[in-house]
Amino acid sequence: MIRLPHIETGTDNDGHALVRVEDTELFDFVEDFLNEQHDLEYLWVLPEENGRSPTSYTLAYPIELLPKVEAALSLLDPREVHEIYLINNPDLSDGDGMAQRRNAAPQQGVAPDVRLPRPQVSDETLARPVLRDEGEE
Repeated sequence: MIRLPHIETGTDNDGHALVRVEDTELFDFVEDFLNEQHDLEYLWVLPEENGRSPTSYTLAYPIELLPKVEAALSLLDPREVHEIYLINNPDLSDGDGMAQRRNAAPQQGVAPDVRLPRPQVSDETLARPVLRDEGEE
């Protein structure tokens, strides 16, 4: 599994390859990078928000695309990823483990084989479509 600063890959129990991205600016970058430069379209996206950290997004792809998704993400420069993240998050000092990971020097590597939990989704969230910007397919 690929682990970049603020980006993680994994799978869920329903047979999806997952990419979890912290922060809206970084999500926009990753979504465009995977879709436009590598022709990898996601099945669904789930925005998640909690009061102690930036909004994160989980992109789901068919499981058979996991190697292509990870190969594409491995081309990203961890420093560039971290710099994009810092656009909206210049000073995170909440002291929790996630903040320590965010503030650590960016490193690219292979994470242990970890299955990301499938986010809990309410019926209201499922009924709400995720709209793409005009001009996107």
